[in-house]
Amino acid sequence: MSLKIVSINIEGGKHLERVQAFVSQHQPEVICLQEVFSQDIPWLENAFGMKSFFTANANVSEPVTYMPSRGQWGNALFSALPITHKEEFFYAGLAEALPILKQGNPNSGRRSVQIAEVEKDAKVYRFANTHLTWTPEGSVTEEQLKDARALLKFLEQFPEIILVGDLNSPRGKTTFSLFAERYTDNIPIDVTSSLDPELHRAGALPFMVDGLFSTPGYQILEVGVHTGVSDHRAILARIV
Repeated sequence: MSLKIVSINIEGGKHLERVQAFVSQHQPEVICLQEVFSQDIPWLENAFGMKSFFTANANVSEPVTYMPSRGQWGNALFSALPITHKEEFFYAGLAEALPILKQGNPNSGRRSVQIAEVEKDAKVYRFANTHLTWTPEGSVTEEQLKDARALLKFLEQFPEIILVGDLNSPRGKTTFSLFAERYTDNIPIDVTSSLDPELHRAGALPFMVDGLFSTPGYQILEVGVHTGVSDHRAILARIV
């Protein structure tokens, strides 16, 4: 009576075959992705054999150094189980207006969290998938702190939840600590970076920025942090 989940920042369409191979090997039932292009959703659904829930954070319609111009870009949650409830909340930016991602400003998009519930063996698993505000060199900014607090305020309504995603804030810094103070941080303490030393454009950096948080109603087991999948390491776990 458990469920397997993976969370990966996939860096647009750069690592789709690596992601497919990883999913095929480990067979998770829920997949939470960040930095997904909407035009890749059909390919990913077919590759995973799952249905998806996509939330656009920006329109990449202009040239950007680190991301090709391929349209809507955001977060996506895939599930092999029926999604019994889903919603999205924009804690930075407007739900009614999809902004254009601007060169030199990674925060010119909006910021969202996806909430999805699936049921297995008569137990409800509630997931939150997000991609928090970028800061230079893992620093903490007032903008990031404001957005993190807005996200946490929204999440207060859910008594039990599993929160995953790219927080853009290293463990030990103030922003990451806001989440660790409320939820259990399930990434092993000996993991000092969630960035892939070979695939990340900046190389090896000591930034543990990807989160796997939970409330007491869920037990998180067999947490693994895997290289060779994307510019961020894939976070895999079993949830009871």
